[in-house]
Amino acid sequence: MILAACSLKTLYNHLDIFIAEYISEMVSLDDALSSRVDMESIAFHAWHRQTQLNEYAAWLDALQSDARADISEAEVLAHMGRLESFWNTLLDRAFHESADLMALLDESQQNELFEHIETRNSDFYQKYVDLTDAERIDQFIERIEDSLEPWLDDFTSEQERLIAKLAAQLKPFAAERFRERQRWQRELLPVLKARVPVETKTSQLRTFFKQFAENKNSSIDSKKAYNKQLMAKFIVKLFKSMNLEQMTYLKTRLAEYAQTLRELAVDID
Repeated sequence: MILAACSLKTLYNHLDIFIAEYISEMVSLDDALSSRVDMESIAFHAWHRQTQLNEYAAWLDALQSDARADISEAEVLAHMGRLESFWNTLLDRAFHESADLMALLDESQQNELFEHIETRNSDFYQKYVDLTDAERIDQFIERIEDSLEPWLDDFTSEQERLIAKLAAQLKPFAAERFRERQRWQRELLPVLKARVPVETKTSQLRTFFKQFAENKNSSIDSKKAYNKQLMAKFIVKLFKSMNLEQMTYLKTRLAEYAQTLRELAVDID
């Protein structure tokens, strides 16, 4: 969503290619598995285009309607909840499809996959966990500004202070997430390595993904809930601080993205 609308359209129309390329970076594919990945990527892309984009557009319409200086915290939380539901739907579908493909990996491909997972976990630790408090706050500020800048175009000094204050108050949970990533990797290994028929392994993988998603980490959930409330209060203050130019710019951008998503929903490659 931080891309220009025209870039969003171009990139989205090639989403199936990007998915296939991402998978091929994680695991070396033979011809048969490569063809299967291509087919699954196309199917996933079609599902997303046909079932999700109009919902995203409707959400942006609602956000545009509620974008005003006196927006309430309850309204902000409702919009955040809707956005979270989109993400969860996407993850559920992605893991469901991933189980089909992962069940087909041979021992060499399984080992390669876990090597890549290990590398990505190490990268995650260095980027988000192995930080001083000052570095973490600076990272929060940069991420918040990067997320908001495309929608506001520029910040006032008051808005910069609000962002800095929010960044200092957010509770980090990257360390807990890192441990969850390690646990996911550790518990996935015996499921993937099990010598059972493909259909059985597919079912077991789907069960594993579902159970892992439902088995919430109380520490992470507690910090997420705190940060969500903090973010909602921040957005209320941010909207109140916006000048007419910023509000007009925001509404225009929201309308542009909503229109682009509707066009993509009916676009035929």
